Amino acid sequence: MDADGTNLKRVTNNSANNSEPNWSPDGSRLLFQTDRDGNLEIYMMSVDGELQQLTDDAADDICPAWSPDGSRIAFSSNRDGKQHIYIMNVDGSSPVELTNSPAEDTEPTWSPDGKRIAFVRSRETNREIYFMNADGTNQTHLNGDPGSGFSPKWSSDGRIVFVSRREEQRRIYVMDDDGGNVERLAELRANQAAWSPDSKRIAFNAPDPKAVAGYPFLQIFVIDSDGGNVRMITKLPRSSFVPSWSPDGKSIVFVTETLPKANIFQIDQDGTNLRRLTAGPTFDDRPAYSPDGSKLAFQSNRDGNYEIYVMNLR
Repeated sequence: MDADGTNLKRVTNNSANNSEPNWSPDGSRLLFQTDRDGNLEIYMMSVDGELQQLTDDAADDICPAWSPDGSRIAFSSNRDGKQHIYIMNVDGSSPVELTNSPAEDTEPTWSPDGKRIAFVRSRETNREIYFMNADGTNQTHLNGDPGSGFSPKWSSDGRIVFVSRREEQRRIYVMDDDGGNVERLAELRANQAAWSPDSKRIAFNAPDPKAVAGYPFLQIFVIDSDGGNVRMITKLPRSSFVPSWSPDGKSIVFVTETLPKANIFQIDQDGTNLRRLTAGPTFDDRPAYSPDGSKLAFQSNRDGNYEIYVMNLR
């Protein structure tokens, strides 16, 4: 839909749940996961809704991630009993299992040069971050600490931001891509970190530190990548989640919950110019900018199940 809420375009349309849209590097296609076949599979579609099924297995195929050049897709599948990391061509051909541990391996994310993949390995109650070459070799434990590490995200300059409970509370950390120079960024009980396009700032959500009574709503914060200049850019009487940067780094979209619904808002990175982008009656979630910043994909259950929508921002 257009930014004023008109010309809404629904790009999936079936009785299944379609979720977690992920733009191709050139902005022409979306990856997503869907249970339309009875279990979770990975599909790809153009922004006009032309659909292609990429996986077809009795197992659950989840967490699809484009390689930076758009030629390959990493994903997680339990087709061998445990969730392991696989890689396939962009048309779904030649799937190759990269990890084969007794643990659960999920959340693959590509390095900026496409040569390595970071992922999360879960053992019982503990999660740890690993990386490996894109062919599955040299699997290395990154966050060498007994505390959990999860939600890794590469920056454009090769560092990794992640969330950890190593100090009892969830906080965000950064480290080099060899696991060195681990640094806690903020004292706040933080989560859901996202790099700015230039890797100079990180957006995240955390409880409002000035809340004096009742529930401390989660607000959106921005911090410099060296840990300085922490600032809360939202001041809403409800909690906000999953911040995502615009490609030009000037604004951030996020989801704000007002149970039983959630809508998508946009705000400039300095905390000005707050505006609502969606006003659905139920849950609008997982907003993702297209690479050129002209469109926003999101999932919504406004029709009873999760479908994917695309709106024009300009």
